[in-house]
Amino acid sequence: MINIVLDTNIHIRLEKEPTTVATITQLIEAGQITILMPRSVADELRPKTGTLPNLFAVQRLGHSVARMGMMRCGDSFGAGAMYDAHLGNGGPKHKADALIADVASYANWFVSDDARCINAFRRNLVITACVPFTYDEFCGNLAELAQRHAL
Repeated sequence: MINIVLDTNIHIRLEKEPTTVATITQLIEAGQITILMPRSVADELRPKTGTLPNLFAVQRLGHSVARMGMMRCGDSFGAGAMYDAHLGNGGPKHKADALIADVASYANWFVSDDARCINAFRRNLVITACVPFTYDEFCGNLAELAQRHAL
């Protein structure tokens, strides 16, 4: 089972990519992948799309960072190593990216088309086994996975 976190920009892009959505759905139904949706992604999607996309089944997660002033029910008490490393000198506008990256650091794959976010994630691979992908890289890996499982 491959646990995958999709960044907000990927969820929005997938609304226009029915072939990729079909592949994701088949892989979910075959028990090969799980799509994890961090609270920060859901919080970003609501104002941009008016609702949460209902393209395929997702497992919703809270934040994985224990910080005063931002914890809610459902969050875990993680140390936030990726959050701190990803945020670096970034200001409040990068906080959501850092929260998403921290949840993603516990997954197997993280997918984003935000170059700054992917580059920051790649600089911090020493603290995670999660592999970051751009959308195109992700689609290539999905196709290989589907082919391996004859879907």
